[in-house]
Amino acid sequence: MYQTIYDVVEKRGRVKTGILLNGEDAGLKYLLEESSFFYPKRAERNKEAEEFLKASVEAAVETGVVKNGDREIFVETYEKNPRLIILGGGHVSLPVAEIGRMLGFHVTVMDDREEFVTDERFPMADERIFGEFDTLSDRIPPYENAYYVVVTRGHLGDSACARAILKRPFAYFGMIGSRTKVRITREKLLKEGFTEEQLDQIHAPIGLPIGGQMPAEIAVSIMAEIVQKRTGISAPTVMRRWRQQYAAGHREPWLRSSRRRAPHQEEPGARCSYSGTEARQEASAAEKWSLKPENTQ
Repeated sequence: MYQTIYDVVEKRGRVKTGILLNGEDAGLKYLLEESSFFYPKRAERNKEAEEFLKASVEAAVETGVVKNGDREIFVETYEKNPRLIILGGGHVSLPVAEIGRMLGFHVTVMDDREEFVTDERFPMADERIFGEFDTLSDRIPPYENAYYVVVTRGHLGDSACARAILKRPFAYFGMIGSRTKVRITREKLLKEGFTEEQLDQIHAPIGLPIGGQMPAEIAVSIMAEIVQKRTGISAPTVMRRWRQQYAAGHREPWLRSSRRRAPHQEEPGARCSYSGTEARQEASAAEKWSLKPENTQ
């Protein structure tokens, strides 16, 4: 089983597994991405147990023991280094690639202009690909732990990238552009048969609403949103928890814990107060679509 896990992680970047801990079928293991079951020696196949384990693993959102009725399942996700795939080699792409490399991503940059994906322009990238965006499916293999940043120079490139990305697994898919550019791309994809649910997975406009306009500032907002996606913690939640812990007398940063840690339990009686300006800033961060400035490349 573990060789299979290694092979899948090498190829796809992520694999989710589960094992029954109790009951008659204790020891039964399941690999979600391969839809494969592994039985202990001399155990007989049990289709009911397989369906139960499969459903439990699919529904689990964190690593740990999951209780389902009187059964317990240990669910665990194995991941390889995430891949940051930047589609478009313009001026915003340069600091995005720099920050991505600093954060430990395997960085790939693709552009349909050869001079925009040279070693001299992107020395920090692990891979540079020159080609039309509608060849993305052939040039970049699917990868579960992939973060796509679409920063092409027009809606035609955006549409070509979106068609390919929406048909493959991804951890994050963000698209730069004004609301007009995003709307044109969205309407075009809807006419091609993509659903509202599929398109709602796209972070567009891309990035957290920090108000930046310079390429480096926009890159910070993009990578901040990607980090937020990886940790599963929103900016308003971070500020609220920090204020509550600070008011309760705790000075140590709580964010040092692993992203797999159980949801934070707020201490009873912890109180905090802050100004109306801070409250509005926190609300603004939660209203990305309505308040975010238009980022254009």
